[in-house]
Amino acid sequence: MSTGITGALTILVGMVMLILGMQLTGLFPVLDRVSFTLPKGISRMLGIQGKENKAYSAVNSIVLGALTFFLPCGFTQAMQLFAVSSKSPLVGALTMGVFAIGTAPGLLGVGGLTSLLKGGMARMFFKFAGIVVIVMSVFNMTNGLNLARVAVGAPTTNSASADPNVTVENGVQVIRMKQTGRGYVPNEFTVKQNMPVAWKIMSEDPYSCASSLVVPDLKIRTLLTEKEQEFKFTPKDAGDIRFTCSMGMYSGVIHVSGQ
Repeated sequence: MSTGITGALTILVGMVMLILGMQLTGLFPVLDRVSFTLPKGISRMLGIQGKENKAYSAVNSIVLGALTFFLPCGFTQAMQLFAVSSKSPLVGALTMGVFAIGTAPGLLGVGGLTSLLKGGMARMFFKFAGIVVIVMSVFNMTNGLNLARVAVGAPTTNSASADPNVTVENGVQVIRMKQTGRGYVPNEFTVKQNMPVAWKIMSEDPYSCASSLVVPDLKIRTLLTEKEQEFKFTPKDAGDIRFTCSMGMYSGVIHVSGQ
């Protein structure tokens, strides 16, 4: 999917999470009227006929499981990137299989805990869970805004000559950046307009979400590797060139100065 579509879906998921989180806290009774259900057409197609029908369907389970591949989850997509980049059906299957088994205890534990809690303890637990979901929804929507290239906060206006992270070598502006498991270091640069740029990136953690680099303005969408990679371009217009990981969790900006 394109960066814009992924960003829109991430924002939409964040909004749904926000409503669900508020419902869990019980502080907004008016939101109890809002419910999220499958459209009747999809429900009929999947054979979902209501709670009274407890029959298990392997086909429906396979379809629903396959659809989770498209969930905008940074952890899941990091594993998917590794599986796809391996170019091996066996390695890919083992990677996703071990990932599913590894996350199962946590998911089953949360589900089991909610079924055991009763009365006041249950209410406290769901209020706490609601707050956690609300925090995560804000995090998701921020990631979506990053992907949609919407500035969160006012951009800085540094002059290119004062930027210690940019050097000029043989008439080319050289940007050196590291990609780690926690994002990009440094993640903000200022370059001059109409002057060639060589953007050199060294990946220190090629198996993290940050290794999936997306730069819509430069039409860059790549998976960083352990060796240094270089991207060359000449900024024609003054403004900001924003970059993120594929999920918008980590971001940065290249300011293009017209001076």
